[in-house]
Amino acid sequence: MADFSSSTQLENWTINSLDAFRKRAQTTQENIKKIIDKYTHKAKQEETPIYKSMPYKIQQELLDFCIHNMYYTYGLKRLRLSPKVLGTALTYFRRFYLDRSIFEFDPIPMMFGCIYLATKIEEIQFCEMSSSNVEAFCKAVNEDKYCTVEALTSLEVFLLKALKFELIVYTPFQLLDLMRDTLLTHLPSLDPKLFSDYYTAHLLKSFQIEHIFFTYTPSQIALACTDLALSEMSSKGELAAAADIVGLFPDLDLRVWDREAEVKKHLSSYVAARSENVQAIRKKLAYFHQMHPEFKGQTMSEREKRESKLVLGEFAEEEEAVVAAEKVSESVAATQFEQPQVTVNQSSRKRKLSEIMKAEEGVIAQDNGVIIEPQETKYRRLNEDDRQPQQ
Repeated sequence: MADFSSSTQLENWTINSLDAFRKRAQTTQENIKKIIDKYTHKAKQEETPIYKSMPYKIQQELLDFCIHNMYYTYGLKRLRLSPKVLGTALTYFRRFYLDRSIFEFDPIPMMFGCIYLATKIEEIQFCEMSSSNVEAFCKAVNEDKYCTVEALTSLEVFLLKALKFELIVYTPFQLLDLMRDTLLTHLPSLDPKLFSDYYTAHLLKSFQIEHIFFTYTPSQIALACTDLALSEMSSKGELAAAADIVGLFPDLDLRVWDREAEVKKHLSSYVAARSENVQAIRKKLAYFHQMHPEFKGQTMSEREKRESKLVLGEFAEEEEAVVAAEKVSESVAATQFEQPQVTVNQSSRKRKLSEIMKAEEGVIAQDNGVIIEPQETKYRRLNEDDRQPQQ
């Protein structure tokens, strides 16, 4: 089983608290303002700067819209990808925009770049032996304006560097089967398909709300989504017996349930972006680039310099980036969450799920916003000879 405690996701992509996330987001916005001011010609006196007419909250509405379409419109309907693959794509998308701007990188083409990179890592093929996989992917997406071979090739370099070439991820999508099978041992009347639909709908919200995936662990999010799914099914009369999720995992620490309650609160208060608002945002972005064609041109060289500074291992050439991605894809199967064999009984599945959750509980236990690690974990990390993050 992959070890979350030694993962790059914990090391480089986990943020201690919501306050810490907000401070980071504020810093990013300040940097974006400086870049826009630097690389746009002096605006007319009556022209409002784009970052004032489109503040952070509005920018997130566009990302929210893209995430919904990544999963349902393109991921499930057109490409027929599994939730596991789409969870990887959504993770890449969120990580990319953690420190980057929609003003520089249009999220519409980038969402296709994230999906395509995820399919490469998960070794999904779209083509026959005689054609190119990237061409077949673009054909399946069927969006000639935003998803082309040239666009995907160009964006992949920026995407890989933004992800620091850390392409192996842990998402609550990987726990869906274990959650469902655990529930079936206690709730034999549970409709697995219906539960999966409710679970996935709530899980998608955890990606649409900008901070959840960074401030909570995958198992905490999975617990919250399971709890909300069961509550919704029960309220609609789709569950024959009442379900006590706490009783299913009696050995979990109370701090885990406190964190699970926080996630539920965030998910329950989520409001989806309205399509008319998104269209207005898209028009503003298009107008900004039309009025300031110098912005993209002048920022390109500086953007490449900035991205190069963020590269893990100082990859300098595009070819090296591609080679690195191919090497990672070859080892993904050995490092992802192990999927249970068909012959494994239900009790062992429950133990497996509990082990994953308890492992995360030992790594991320919060007390007043401070990460607490078990003493043995601290000791192990201090004595590691190789401090390079593990994929």
